[in-house]
Amino acid sequence: MSWIRIRIGPWLLLLALLALPAAPGRAEPAALGDRNAPRERALRSFRSFAEAWVGRMRSEEARTRARPASAGPARVRSVEGNFAVELRPTGSPVAPWVGLLRYSEVLYECAGGGAACRVASRTPITEVFRFQAGRWIY
Repeated sequence: MSWIRIRIGPWLLLLALLALPAAPGRAEPAALGDRNAPRERALRSFRSFAEAWVGRMRSEEARTRARPASAGPARVRSVEGNFAVELRPTGSPVAPWVGLLRYSEVLYECAGGGAACRVASRTPITEVFRFQAGRWIY
């Protein structure tokens, strides 16, 4: 029976060591951190790009609403609430990432510029952008 304890002992010790949490204050191995770094940079870049894209759409909405009443009825597109972004790898070195921008678009029909608007429709939108040559492309 003692030969069983000797044989099981090292395996139990190995399992116990693997089950221990990492020591506090120790950084993860460089290989793991480096592997996620390009993805994190691309995600930060796409979030920034998406904020600017949605900002331009909201600016266009404000310009449409500010049209004078003499311009006649207007259809105003608006981004409702918040938006969400998602990043997916493509496997292509030419365009390594695809970014998905999701939001809800509301179409208003307004009489005489931006006054007296009513909701005509709500549409979920997903726009796809590719990352190529260091920038996001529609």
